[in-house]
Amino acid sequence: MNTLFTLSETPQELSPHVMFFAKRWWIYDLSPFHEFWRQLMGSKKEFHSASTIWEALLKAYGLHAFSALEMLRPFAEDYHQHHKNNVSARSSQKVFQTLSHLGLQKLGHLRRLTAPQIQRRFGVAWGKFFYGILEPKTAPWIWIPHKKEEILQRDFEFDHPTVDALLIFSELSTALTQLAATHPFFGVQKLRVTFYLYEQPESPMGLDIAFTHRPFLKRDHAWIMKILQERLMHLQLDERAERMSLELTPARPPQGLQLSLFQNESEKMRWHHLIEKLEDQNFQVFQPQPTASYVPELSWKRESPLRITTTEVFQQGLQRPLIQENPCPIAKPEGRLHFMERLQWFDERGKSHCRDYFMTRSYRQWIWIFLDESKRWYRQGVIE
Repeated sequence: MNTLFTLSETPQELSPHVMFFAKRWWIYDLSPFHEFWRQLMGSKKEFHSASTIWEALLKAYGLHAFSALEMLRPFAEDYHQHHKNNVSARSSQKVFQTLSHLGLQKLGHLRRLTAPQIQRRFGVAWGKFFYGILEPKTAPWIWIPHKKEEILQRDFEFDHPTVDALLIFSELSTALTQLAATHPFFGVQKLRVTFYLYEQPESPMGLDIAFTHRPFLKRDHAWIMKILQERLMHLQLDERAERMSLELTPARPPQGLQLSLFQNESEKMRWHHLIEKLEDQNFQVFQPQPTASYVPELSWKRESPLRITTTEVFQQGLQRPLIQENPCPIAKPEGRLHFMERLQWFDERGKSHCRDYFMTRSYRQWIWIFLDESKRWYRQGVIE
């Protein structure tokens, strides 16, 4: 049987055999269909069709033997990301620079290298990729069927329009309990409750709860119900609701984690899981991060540990408080003062500032205080 694969950037009703590549291309297998249908789809210019997936992808990316080798980089990056290969943008750039230094400027020039040579020099992931580029008719392709996103939905209609949060919660609790029994391993990304008002049916109100740590309907049922109950108790409807709907959006499966022999990732994972659960309840968890300011109270900012991408470690002076408070005026301290440091700077208006910092004992704790240029005393933190 002749095979035919068709690529489209938008989802189409072409075949039930479909996979999604690199969050961009929809790939359809038309092999089971009649020759007439395959020829019809293959002739449409808005699709990229070929007898193999590799050939169809080369068409989709506009690549041929005379294409500049640099034009292959977007395809390479999408390929490695799709297959979750450990290939960074920097290492990808290094591969193409190496090929350029070898005098390979066009895509067809890659045939000067054999598959074993490429694999020995750049690794297995690059070896498989370049084998697909050089031998698109015979290179294997792992087919991963696309699973449509299953949204769980339940509709409710009240006997009488209501604003009773307890009644609404009772109905939702029953529905979630039933869904947990039928879909125990359903990971929730978002829960949405839509209220259709009695006086304003054309203007429904929505309650959205987004989860960051992917709770499961059965295992985390009590947690989901707790979050839902808290949000419902603070919800104010403009009018009585005559009906409502519940929608559960599934979460994406978690990406594989690279294990390490030299670092315990489990503690980090548990800590992030705890942070995500706290943020789901609208608590703020922060980690001090440095800023460019010279002024102590402006030298740091609050940042969620989940959104910190820099590897820079925030370090204060040896005896400075980790968290700098805004200066608070105090009376002249009576206890013994331990001089720590002097800071001098000019502000944006050119005015000179000077602070002499001291450490002193107060109420069973060491505090950080300073004397400014006007001989006024201020407290600025607690020394841990």
